[in-house]
Formats: sequence, C-alpha cells, structure tokens
Amino acid sequence: MATKIEAVVIVLQTLLICGLVNGMFESILGMLRGILIQTVLLIALLRSNWGAPADGPLYRFLNAVGFGCHVYMGVKFFLIIL
Repeated sequence: MATKIEAVVIVLQTLLICGLVNGMFESILGMLRGILIQTVLLIALLRSNWGAPADGPLYRFLNAVGFGCHVYMGVKFFLIIL
C-alpha cells in the first residue's frame, strides 16, 4: 500500500513542479505542456503493476523526473533573479 501512495505523491509533486511552476515563468501553454507530459506519466503509472517494489524502474524514473524538475526550476529561478 505504501508503494501506491509514494508513487502517487511523486507523480503529483512532479506535476506541480513541471506544470504549474513552469507556467508561472513561461506561459499558459508551457503550463499545459507540463501537465500533458505528467498526465502521460500518470497513465503509465496506473497501467503498471501496483505490486512492484518501491525501487522498481518506473518508481526510479518518476523520482528522477521529480528531482530533475527541482534542479531545472531552481536554476531557472536563479537566472531570472539575476
């Protein structure tokens, strides 16, 4: 059960960062693009095996995407401030 909750939290976190924050800095189209990409990831997650361990390939991929979005938005925010 914890695997399901953790996976959903990662998807929602990534959706928020990639979609909504991206839209604040770019445009509504940027926000929609980010949400569309994360919706595809969510569909892939829902179609995957829920019984997979937390260190499965899809879990690691979503975690890496979330971390990458943190780094990307941090750098982008820093450059905007400068």
